[in-house]
Amino acid sequence: MSLDQIVRDGVNTAFKILNDNGNGLTTELTFSLSESRNYDFSTGGVSVNSETTVTVTGVILQLDTETAMRAVESLQLTVNPTAQFIINLSSFPDSRNLKLFDEFTANGVTYSVLNMTNNGYVVEGLAA
Repeated sequence: MSLDQIVRDGVNTAFKILNDNGNGLTTELTFSLSESRNYDFSTGGVSVNSETTVTVTGVILQLDTETAMRAVESLQLTVNPTAQFIINLSSFPDSRNLKLFDEFTANGVTYSVLNMTNNGYVVEGLAA
């Protein structure tokens, strides 16, 4: 077994523990991409893709004012983040297009994605 697989198994185990049989710290996050346009070089036309959604299990942390201000300064954000989200990358069906998603809904609240980083095992981001 490779080191990469050992880390992936550890991340999967951590998210299972966080879920704690459905009564834990995880929640469903539904990421959405409202509309995208693609240029087809062979035809010269533009195609429009309608809304796409992907639902994954993740963790949402509400940020206090001090943490939000540090994030604004260090990442040079123009909007104060209100939440941090963490998802297991292996639960995302197509991680190549992860950065295309601009918002997500969790517990009935819609958040705009401000920043997202992918380390190959988990995706962490800030939202408002």
